[in-house]
Amino acid sequence: MGILCTKDKDTRDPGFNSDSISAYRHAYFRRRSSKELNCSFTCGDGHSGQTLLISALQTAANNLDIHPTSLLKLLPPDLAQLLLTHLLTTNQLNDRSIHQLGLSNIEWQFFQLDLTGFPATDTWLQVLVAHNICLDTLILRDTLISDAALLYYLPSSSSPSLLPRLSNLNLSDCPHITDTGILSVSHHLPLLTHLSLDGCEGLTNKGLSYVGNIQRLKVLSMTRCNNISNLHLLTNTSSSSSSSISSLDLGWCINIKDPSPLACLTNLVELRLCHTAIDSNLDALKSLSKLTLLNLGGLRVGLGGGSRGNINNNRSRVNDSDGLRRALSGMPLLQTLSLERFEAVDDECLEVIATTCGDIRQLDLSYCCDITDKGLVLLKSLVELRMLNLDSCCEIGDVSLTVLLPCLSRLVSLDVSDTKAKGGMVAVLRHLPHLHTLDMAFTDVDDAHLQKIKKMPKMRHLNLDCRLVTDTGLERVCNKLPNLETIDLFGARISDAGCHSLSNLDNLVSLEVCGGSVTDIGVARLTNLKQLRHLNLGMNFRITTACIPHILKFKQLRSLNLSQCHIIGTGVFNLCALEHLELLSLHNTRVQKKAVAELRMKRPGLRIVGVGG
Repeated sequence: MGILCTKDKDTRDPGFNSDSISAYRHAYFRRRSSKELNCSFTCGDGHSGQTLLISALQTAANNLDIHPTSLLKLLPPDLAQLLLTHLLTTNQLNDRSIHQLGLSNIEWQFFQLDLTGFPATDTWLQVLVAHNICLDTLILRDTLISDAALLYYLPSSSSPSLLPRLSNLNLSDCPHITDTGILSVSHHLPLLTHLSLDGCEGLTNKGLSYVGNIQRLKVLSMTRCNNISNLHLLTNTSSSSSSSISSLDLGWCINIKDPSPLACLTNLVELRLCHTAIDSNLDALKSLSKLTLLNLGGLRVGLGGGSRGNINNNRSRVNDSDGLRRALSGMPLLQTLSLERFEAVDDECLEVIATTCGDIRQLDLSYCCDITDKGLVLLKSLVELRMLNLDSCCEIGDVSLTVLLPCLSRLVSLDVSDTKAKGGMVAVLRHLPHLHTLDMAFTDVDDAHLQKIKKMPKMRHLNLDCRLVTDTGLERVCNKLPNLETIDLFGARISDAGCHSLSNLDNLVSLEVCGGSVTDIGVARLTNLKQLRHLNLGMNFRITTACIPHILKFKQLRSLNLSQCHIIGTGVFNLCALEHLELLSLHNTRVQKKAVAELRMKRPGLRIVGVGG
């Protein structure tokens, strides 16, 4: 492969032959690494910055006729896969290239094809099966593949399947897939273990029963399938196939109300039922003792998630809480638990989690408004906890956080946004040496509280969208958290002085500062941030068109927000010099439409929002 990418070398000379490629292949297998192929180099035509690997792929794809037949057999598996993917994404995968690559003759190699978003139709699948390509994974997400393709191209009179080795099939968001197509899948893909049908609204309960008959199925995802409701059809099949399922995702299936049929899926390790209409029989899940991941986020009290009378509503809340507690009491292996926006969560549920799920690593309790400081302190026994989300738990404050956090020394991510957290919580952060991500948005944390913050070299992501934070508090933060990569100061009262403090964060990649007090001088002070990729300066009305020469110094910038800044005239056109810029927001500015039109013409790949045309 290395020989293929020498642009100024005549690839037809005697030195370019199968022996050369084979020699490289053997060298690759000895090293088990192709990292040298990803180094940047200068091509013979003077273009620089292209990696050796990309150039090699392009050269090989453009010169298939001069390569030995069955080229993929001579390449290491990962490079063979990359070449195949390159041919696909450049629309070069056709009968000739398939024959030249020897795809139909490779027995040892499994390939993956990802056609997500491509204008793939039924004829694409016909090409794949006609050449008997040894596919392991086929991703047809968001394509126009229909039942007809699955009916006519999978079956064969001489073979039970024309894709005999396919184990992973993704048909998510394919609008033309219905129960009929899934029936064909269940009959003709004997080794299928992973199936994704997210957003296939043509599927009904009948299709669910066909899925239940797939013999080896282990991973099933059917999110947003709103026409399925009867889970008995998945579990009560003529075979025992459904009992082999280890991962099941039925999130956002809004007509699923009764989870009790899932109780027989005793091999389940991961279960996601978020934002379904389930409102009863949660205790049936107690038998799923092998679960390590459970997502019940967004479950609501009331039939179908609707509202009921106050008396019935309160009674249902008690029943749901009891069911949840009983279910959790049978899941001692849980490591990831999401109860976000689940109205039945209360302090008693937290007690069950603390006593039963001692090995839990990730816990999401966001928007669980019935938990209090009294219940939260019970979680101090969860010493393995790495991620804790308490966003919008409005009754939580320093009373519990100052007791809980010192016990969670392995915590990596903490979200206390929109809670009563204040200075006491900030002071105990020193007990979290591994903390990587901290969100304190919409709290009453102020400059005085931030003076309690200690050196935290591992902190990378910080949200301080707090109106009481000013330049004074920010200076302390920048001194004590020198390795920050992202900081959100959206509503903080930061001025040009604060921008000076920010300029010392050499690793900063993303910055939001929209408090209204930054001027062009502050933007100029930020130009030391050479790694910056995302910059939001919106709502700083004192920033003018004069800031653009400073912004041009952010060579790595991907997204820029100048909404509600005093940007006028044609100066915005100069932003075309930012070659990596992908998104530009100009809401409520007075830029000239002519300048925007010229910018769009100069940079057709740049998305510009907030202006007409």
